[in-house]
Amino acid sequence: MYKLIPKESIHKIVDKNKAKELIYKQRGKFFSAWFVKKNGEIRYMNCRTGVGKHLRGKGRLYDYDNLVCVYDIQAKDYRNINLDTLFRLKVDGDYILVGGIIDEG
Repeated sequence: MYKLIPKESIHKIVDKNKAKELIYKQRGKFFSAWFVKKNGEIRYMNCRTGVGKHLRGKGRLYDYDNLVCVYDIQAKDYRNINLDTLFRLKVDGDYILVGGIIDEG
């Protein structure tokens, strides 16, 4: 079940371009991402960038600015995070709200 984070726990609010930059700056370190999948489900993922061990073929056949390819630790496979539906990250223990407004209620 999706759990709300108290506003005191949110350390930053960033736009999707800054979120993409933060993800790529991890360079192999673990981080968590929350986003909405195509079917409308909320997805939580522990992941990292920079994993090359399980690559097959010659790389991505497409290049979309709104997708970030990461390695999903639990699924042990590559997944794409859609930056348009990404709403939260946890990087270095800090919760980061992506393009959102903190609920004051």
